Amino acid sequence: MARQHKHTNIEHHFTYFKLLDALKTEFCPICFILNKSSWDYFDAFLYEGVNDPQLRERIRKAKGYCQSHAWQLSQCGDALGATIIYHDLIQQLAKEINLLAQRKAWKKNNFPANVIKGYRKIKGNGMNSNECPVCKHLVDVEQSYLNLLIKHLTEPEFTAAYRNSNGLCYPHFTLALTLEPDKHAFDILGEKEISILTTLQTELAEFIRKHDYRYTKEQFTEGERTAWLRTINHFVGMSWKEFQVHPRMKEKAEQLQLTIEQLSRIIERQKKELARLKSIESKTDSLPGQITQQDKNHSDER
Repeated sequence: MARQHKHTNIEHHFTYFKLLDALKTEFCPICFILNKSSWDYFDAFLYEGVNDPQLRERIRKAKGYCQSHAWQLSQCGDALGATIIYHDLIQQLAKEINLLAQRKAWKKNNFPANVIKGYRKIKGNGMNSNECPVCKHLVDVEQSYLNLLIKHLTEPEFTAAYRNSNGLCYPHFTLALTLEPDKHAFDILGEKEISILTTLQTELAEFIRKHDYRYTKEQFTEGERTAWLRTINHFVGMSWKEFQVHPRMKEKAEQLQLTIEQLSRIIERQKKELARLKSIESKTDSLPGQITQQDKNHSDER
């Protein structure tokens, strides 16, 4: 039987629950959604958008993707789709460079601004580029889900989920405040942020203290061991390197790793069994020789 909810507006049917699910992860929920949205963008694009003329023109104007999203594309498992896109971009770039060569416009002062600007766009890194199609898409997703979070934050179900979550990273916390939440929502955000900072401060201090020679016998807790990484994550948000492995590829890699481990265990068992059989065979082979020698001794005695 489907769960009954007080709110029945359309947002509660998809994006609301998507945000609730993101609150259950170890990451900032907005960072987590942006991560998934970037993969969803590429999955949809590679499935049905590679040959769309309007999308291709948009990519050409943007000089392709920023550095992070270009490498993310390489991890989507669609070499043909990526090849079609970058073949198009290479052709465009070759035309521009050939035109420069014909005009002999290689000097810095004569080098067209749009080419230099294009290079800067490409070197953008994860949502720092205003032109990368994926970056632009993620900015819209980010704004949409932050608005959704503020809208529902004071509802009892959502409030409980947020308080039980790991909260927003600091960048998304500050962005949420720019949306001017009401006093109740502001208090919920502030209380959670103070709680996060207090926990991190305590665990970081303990990590430092236990490195003192006087306390080296004290064991680190899991929280203390990971506090420095979680602090970095809180300051800057979910690492963009997380985007470099497609969830589908990660799942396959984990399955493959499991298969390799299973095979390793089987091989190890077979090695032990082979060694046992060889030991038995060795003992069996030596038995007739021993009997013969004994018989010879008996004969000599006679």
